[in-house]
Amino acid sequence: MKALVLAGVLLVLAVPSASAGRLPILASQDWWPVYSPNGGRIAFTRVTGRTMTLEVVDPRTHRTFRLAENQGQLAPSWSSDGRLAFSLGGKIYTANANGSGRRPFTSQGHAYAPAWRPSSSDIAYLTTVGAHNTDLWVDGTLWARDVIGNPTWSHDGTQLAFQRDDGIYVTTGPGAEQRVALVASPFAPAWSPDGTLIAYQAKKRIWVVPADGSARPRALSAQFSVLSTPSWSADGTELTYTGSVSLWVTTLKDLTTRLHASTGAGVAASPTTPTIAFTGHRPGCPGHGAILLYTVGRVSAATGSCEVLGTPGNDVIDGTGAGGDAILAGAGNDAVHARNGHRDTVFCGPGRDTVWADRSDRLHNCETVHLP
Repeated sequence: MKALVLAGVLLVLAVPSASAGRLPILASQDWWPVYSPNGGRIAFTRVTGRTMTLEVVDPRTHRTFRLAENQGQLAPSWSSDGRLAFSLGGKIYTANANGSGRRPFTSQGHAYAPAWRPSSSDIAYLTTVGAHNTDLWVDGTLWARDVIGNPTWSHDGTQLAFQRDDGIYVTTGPGAEQRVALVASPFAPAWSPDGTLIAYQAKKRIWVVPADGSARPRALSAQFSVLSTPSWSADGTELTYTGSVSLWVTTLKDLTTRLHASTGAGVAASPTTPTIAFTGHRPGCPGHGAILLYTVGRVSAATGSCEVLGTPGNDVIDGTGAGGDAILAGAGNDAVHARNGHRDTVFCGPGRDTVWADRSDRLHNCETVHLP
């Protein structure tokens, strides 16, 4: 098993060790949605086995573009005009939302966690170049040392919030930092639309603190065993987050409502509408993760499918444990594992395939079948 601690969520990928033989093909999982500033697109990370790809989807048409592929988080950040900055292979890159025009932004050392300054070409990022730990740079200038996590700009671009091991900080430039929350190991800060408040996750709860540090942080949520970074509503009156496999919204007046089941890997409120994008189980095949859209009680899928696709080679293909899978084997001699106590569909390819299935499964052109 492979564990990741990202965006405040402990995530365990079902990845066998190399000694286990050929790595199986698994169902993809779509995580960590990030809305564009105009609300017209959503960037997200698609996890398939040990590979993560940065994707952008138009939630109205469901048209999706792939921008990059990596073995780790790509941490996308939008510019005001709809471009993206992201981490890839130890560098920061920028690209258009359709994947065109990709260019390196950094050239040396290990750089990650970009944050594109609103209405500007400046990008804040963390780097290990010349650092004792990791340092925060903006437009070729060192702004702060010993920074962790993900820096975040205020909506007007005048202030930058960031994390250290001992709290949440706000700065307007080099040497101008102020600690606004004293707390051990906080997760990424999130600015309110008007720039007066900062929300963050720490001690398994959501907190809110004035951006000028004029008051103590206030706990806004209950404790959760797994909790995402919060996201502000467009009007700044609510925070939405995923906690303990549910989607929640809490108002600044402490009214909390559970909205829907979730897989717990990220949430983003639209900056222009009441819609919330979050990670959840795709309808019809709950073992597949998708970006879902919640709008006034209605939920629809923006991404994902029920398919598990083979390759032209000899594959080991594992279905999910929840059923509803549509497994499409490739051209090789494949081993397909679809026995899960639920109904799945398996389409075997031109090679000689061996399938372990349930009696309720629908099998097509499979040479060798093992039933319970």
